[in-house]
Amino acid sequence: MTLPNEHLPLPCSLRDLVNRNFPHEEPGADARVLDADTLAARVRAACEEGETPLKALRRQGNEDDGELPRATDASTIEWVALAFEGWERDYPLEGSMREALRRLLPLAAAVALRDENFFQPGEHPLHRLLDQLQASATGWQERLDRAGQMLEQRVQRGVEQALKWHEDPETDFAAVAEELAAATERDEERAARMVRRLEETEEAAARMRLARREAGRLLNQGLASYPLPAAIAEFIKGPWYDSLQLVALRHGTSSSEWREAGRITDQLMASVQPPEGNTADRSSEALRKLSADLRQWLLSLEHDSAAADDAIGLVEYVHLRMSHGQDLGLATARPIDIPGEKNDDEDGADETRALETGQWFMLRDEEGDLRARLSLQLEEGHHLLFTNAVGLKAMDLGRSQFIEDLRSGAARHLATADTFSLSLAHAAGIDDEHKLRALVDPNYVPPVETEAAPEEEKAGDPEPDHGDGDDAGGSHSEEEPLAAPASNAEVAAATATRQAYQTQPSMELELVNSDNNSSGDSAGSGGGDGEQPPGSGGRRRRLPPGPELDVPMGAWLGFHDGETPIMAKLVVFDPRREHYIFVNRRGIALREISRSELLELIDDGLVDILETRSYFRDEVQRAREQRDE
Repeated sequence: MTLPNEHLPLPCSLRDLVNRNFPHEEPGADARVLDADTLAARVRAACEEGETPLKALRRQGNEDDGELPRATDASTIEWVALAFEGWERDYPLEGSMREALRRLLPLAAAVALRDENFFQPGEHPLHRLLDQLQASATGWQERLDRAGQMLEQRVQRGVEQALKWHEDPETDFAAVAEELAAATERDEERAARMVRRLEETEEAAARMRLARREAGRLLNQGLASYPLPAAIAEFIKGPWYDSLQLVALRHGTSSSEWREAGRITDQLMASVQPPEGNTADRSSEALRKLSADLRQWLLSLEHDSAAADDAIGLVEYVHLRMSHGQDLGLATARPIDIPGEKNDDEDGADETRALETGQWFMLRDEEGDLRARLSLQLEEGHHLLFTNAVGLKAMDLGRSQFIEDLRSGAARHLATADTFSLSLAHAAGIDDEHKLRALVDPNYVPPVETEAAPEEEKAGDPEPDHGDGDDAGGSHSEEEPLAAPASNAEVAAATATRQAYQTQPSMELELVNSDNNSSGDSAGSGGGDGEQPPGSGGRRRRLPPGPELDVPMGAWLGFHDGETPIMAKLVVFDPRREHYIFVNRRGIALREISRSELLELIDDGLVDILETRSYFRDEVQRAREQRDE
């Protein structure tokens, strides 16, 4: 979902959009219409029995002498149910928290049936209460055990207070939300105090990591430039490395002491290089001074004089061998392995640039999924520390590891702001800023880049074989009231259809000239007047390919070549077979048809192009004229 919550509350009601996206027939003249209270009670009973509201209403209508809801009420229930489904999927909670918020579906449906303000996401007090409940419950996990009991009880109490509306419609949702928000704020203040204490400890460890990294960088630069005797490399990567870390901790890496230690390091490495081109002073006096300087800065052994004597003795022995002309066995030493060093590159900067303290993430540790909040960014963002809902340290990660986890899916962001309000908008098809602008301003044309790619739509397309794929007048009529989807695949396709349907300007059918037009055939002008081309034998011949119809995904067509007119949306085009597959709004496949058959039906006037722009039919007419020529 890409619609930012800064647009909430939405500037207009979604009532008309919901009615269009979830169409239902009005009950027949002999059917009894359910009032809002009875309808809400049946929705509540259906949810308690684990049945989807619309399926239960349809079943009960058949059993109870045709008691059915009004078309607008059925649309409302379907919209709210789909919003809850998306809310649970896109902003998942764990265990008892998920079950608690699921109990609020009948409440939301009942309020939506009574209150027009519910159709403006972000505006109604119940929207804000549900948003707050989800935000409060995001960090709860069963693994918190007793530490999470207070949080669990608070959310459960908020749900129970909201459900009192069924007995008392004057229940103040705003007051419940404010009480919950205040309690959550107190929890966060307590957690923040714990994080501050943790920060003191972590900053000391962070300074140590930084010192280790800076010392390693300095030495690795020299190790890459100078081949060294094994004894000197061992000294540098051992006690001298430890000593440089202490210099960095005590004096900092911008101090004169740090620069002096770096100068001595370079002098030591240069002192054992071959004489050719070596400008280092290798006199006895210079080497004695170097030994004294090394001893002075050998801070890691300053309290162990015997170990310091042994370390300096190794260096002096190498210098003695060198003065006697012996081969020192110079070789390039392996660089020092610095933990977290790969954090220093810019790879993944985009992933971490937007990180903000307080964001929740789903991570993974040895126990499984871990809900944790980013609480500290140490070492200029190179080291990330996460805490749980009560402020205890849960995990610390280097930036590179966190980027890796984000890319692999081992870590993902958990949104907490206005989640239910956004789910309502998304269920109605308003899932980005362009669709919102198109809703507010009918003259606004969204950029092409914002439209769903065909591959994305195909991911949710149902299989064409549902028993009625080629039957234009199949039993799954577009106008069938309260028809439940037959499979999960159909639900997915229906969801994709609803997101695209009438939330953006319709796409034109592009007509492209083909190189193999046939001059000996002609097409009627459409309208079904029975005119036949010469030589047809009283029967219209199938026309060879003329102008090709490049029908974009999401185009809606009305077919009138069967006993029952149907309206269908294109969701699949197979270029190898040149076949189109059309479904209804619920994702149920209605028919499969070839490109040439589709164009012939258009010519016969048996297809309605559901397009709002005036020049669209002119394009179809132009295709016919090109074929005639």
